[in-house]
Amino acid sequence: MHLNDILCVVNSENIELLEQLYETYLSNPSALDKSWLDFFQQMESSPAGTGAANVSEGSERNFYLPKLTVKERGTMADLPLKIMLLIQSYRRQGHYSAVTDPLSLTPPARYHLSLEDHGIAAEHLGDEVDTIIAGKNVRDTVRGIVSRMERTYCSTIGAEFFYIRNEERRGWLIDRMESGENRWPLDSSVRLKIFDKLYRAELFEKFLASHFPGKKRFSLEGGESLIPTMSAAIDMAGARGMEQVVIGMAHRGRLNVLFNILDKDPALIFAEFNENLGQKAGDGDVKYHLGYSNDAVTLSGNTVHLSLAFNPSHLEVINPVVMGSVRARQARANDHDRRRHMPLLIHGDAAFAGQGINYECLNMSNLDGYEIGGTVHIICNNQIGFTTMPGDARSTRYCTDLVKMLQVPIFHVNGDDPEACYRAMQLCMEWRHRYRTDVFFDLVCYRKWGHNETDEPAFTQPVMYRAIKDHPSSVKIYEQRLLADGLDPADLAGIKSTAMTQLEEALRKANSDEVRIQVQTMKGSWSGFSLENPESNPGTSLDEKKFDFLAERLTTLPDYFEPHPKIKRLLDQRRS
Repeated sequence: MHLNDILCVVNSENIELLEQLYETYLSNPSALDKSWLDFFQQMESSPAGTGAANVSEGSERNFYLPKLTVKERGTMADLPLKIMLLIQSYRRQGHYSAVTDPLSLTPPARYHLSLEDHGIAAEHLGDEVDTIIAGKNVRDTVRGIVSRMERTYCSTIGAEFFYIRNEERRGWLIDRMESGENRWPLDSSVRLKIFDKLYRAELFEKFLASHFPGKKRFSLEGGESLIPTMSAAIDMAGARGMEQVVIGMAHRGRLNVLFNILDKDPALIFAEFNENLGQKAGDGDVKYHLGYSNDAVTLSGNTVHLSLAFNPSHLEVINPVVMGSVRARQARANDHDRRRHMPLLIHGDAAFAGQGINYECLNMSNLDGYEIGGTVHIICNNQIGFTTMPGDARSTRYCTDLVKMLQVPIFHVNGDDPEACYRAMQLCMEWRHRYRTDVFFDLVCYRKWGHNETDEPAFTQPVMYRAIKDHPSSVKIYEQRLLADGLDPADLAGIKSTAMTQLEEALRKANSDEVRIQVQTMKGSWSGFSLENPESNPGTSLDEKKFDFLAERLTTLPDYFEPHPKIKRLLDQRRS
């Protein structure tokens, strides 16, 4: 039996069978079938750095098997096998134990991750074992191995990927995550930018609340990590030569995204709250439906054109519009490898699980006529839909369970850990660039206010909103973390001061009538077209000769093409 064949049998449910076979191999090897005998001999004889863990790039690899070194023929002989199964359980089910809920309303579940589940006694925690982690042979104590798996799979990033059938892709994820334990270090410049985006996201919402009380804004408060996460995606896209990113989203957080991601002048946003009308602003739409486009200079120095699609109150219906727009841009720019244009879709958790259009989009995403090189999806997971809790809204544990049909990874991330969000987005962007498929980022956060700011959510969710009321903001948590890590308080103070000055100056401009509402339509590629009065009666007639010319062309086939008889009759009828 080849080493890869163990994947057919190695799981928590049949560990006893495998252990029995192994014990038979130790005590009476002649009683085993030759395939099992070969298999266990391979495991014992595979030297460090060879065998399952040392295969040429691009070939099938087994990322789960350790070098099974048997030093004694007693009760400890099967410990490496048990550790192998424990590691697999972490890879398969660690996401259930990840600390992804900022409110701790849904406690992590421990499925098959205890030592007892795998027949490992506590007294063996100090024993050293040979195994494979991140595709490399490792010798460590049982305690050390468990600690590494806990940090990788049960921290603030929960990774779902073990259902992916392609072993190379699954193995790449394992190598990538385990090599840095999903907590590789970030430069101070990156951490400061994360804080800058996070702080500006919170400040913008508070500024609107204090200066425009009673106005609907569909606040992002509780989900502010969406802003540094989107910013990271765009920076990483720019570093890979991406030219355009098309964004689709519904209401919540749209004003924040317009300001902090697309760099829309906040004075224009304030003018919309003041209802300072411009001459051509009478489109009848509301500010949290409007789109915008702009150029963004990324950390790499490359410029990426950003387009946020207009979207009315139909939530996920914007998704195929964005995907179609990206496909058209790719065709127009001869972007055949689909690496220069990317869609970025922001979903709500209840809408993503509840609206059938999401299944339709996913189902068509890999078809030749519709593929776009993969969409990056971010679920802004407020853990509530209007007034409905997840347990009353869907039949699955996760709002993203539909996604598994595509055989792509899902990362569930705690919104109170913006650095985990950054790292998970790195994984998403690397996956999209490498495999050109969709990838999903489930940003688990909360909604500080009601469906809109005039609702009282405690009427229907008193327990949740009691927890929200007592919960510190993501900015406060992250600021304390940065200060504890030794970052200069003056840098953080400078970010705060600059952000407040920008908003105060923008408000002064809006209140002094220096700006008027501007709806960004009929620009860029559409600049050659004009808006017309819908009551106008433009001339649309064609002369008879033009009609005859078109009719002849539409009903004439090339001489070399012989049509089906029914088609020929149809064309003859149309010509007449």
